[in-house]
Amino acid sequence: MGRRLFEGLFRRELPNERSALVNNLTHWGYGIFNGAAYGILAGSAKTPRAWFGLPFGAGVWGSGYIVLPAADLYEPIWEYDRRTITKDLTAHLVYGTTTAAIFKLLRR
Repeated sequence: MGRRLFEGLFRRELPNERSALVNNLTHWGYGIFNGAAYGILAGSAKTPRAWFGLPFGAGVWGSGYIVLPAADLYEPIWEYDRRTITKDLTAHLVYGTTTAAIFKLLRR
């Protein structure tokens, strides 16, 4: 996704040695964007809870398995083994819970 964004924006090929950096920046940018959206939604709740991060993280994880295969950047979810799916979901649940916990602390 990062390569496509770079090449579409700058109208030139991304050097292969920059692919990992652009991939990481894209992933982090997507995470920050989703975290900001979470803050807007959770900020409208009377009392935000850390557990709100579980459905948030699962939603971010699930959306990736919809958007990325549709963009022909990822295989459909059924093409991955259980270990890969579990590891990926767990990382996103940690991301979501951490985002929610930090939001709750900062809201005080």
